[in-house]
Amino acid sequence: MRKKMLWCAAAACAVVALESCAHIDAKMKAWEGRQASDLLATLGPPGQTMTDGQGGTILVYSRDSGPSSVQTKTQQNWDGSTTSKTAYTPAAQAWRMFWVDADGRIYRTAWRGLGL
Repeated sequence: MRKKMLWCAAAACAVVALESCAHIDAKMKAWEGRQASDLLATLGPPGQTMTDGQGGTILVYSRDSGPSSVQTKTQQNWDGSTTSKTAYTPAAQAWRMFWVDADGRIYRTAWRGLGL
């Protein structure tokens, strides 16, 4: 019974995650064909701007989705001494990218991570 409950909980989490991804996909695709000026009015200036290599630009919005963590593990060696190992886990990063042609129209979008 407990296994079945755990499986159901895992399945529910997967459904929620997929729905979140589908929602973000739809929101991103909705920007395609629109003017970059609309995007800038909505989201403000991007954190980074790059060239797309075709006369247009790529607008990048990103942020860290949480603090970095540091974990130290201490291990006792066979001779009685101890050894410490520190592991750093960087914060997950979320980003949204918008490709804008020379006429100011968004022609492609991409994203990774939640919370942006």
